[in-house]
Amino acid sequence: MPAPENVSELTQTPVFELEAAEWEAAQKLARQCGLPCLSLRDLEIDRALGKRVPLEVLETYHMVPLSEEAGVITLAMSDPLDV
Repeated sequence: MPAPENVSELTQTPVFELEAAEWEAAQKLARQCGLPCLSLRDLEIDRALGKRVPLEVLETYHMVPLSEEAGVITLAMSDPLDV
């Protein structure tokens, strides 16, 4: 897979499909936004949380619910600029 041409293309690519250059670009974007860049391979996803966030929201913004603490649900998303 060739490196993405722009941020939009990068943010629409699932993290598990990213090659080294793309992963570095994703990490750079995350740093610029002050956010962590995580690989979903390394995380344990609480699938029950998926029922607490409307499916339309998860699909529209390419989100995955990760955890909940003190009533706050933490979400992973492919494009932190698309909110």
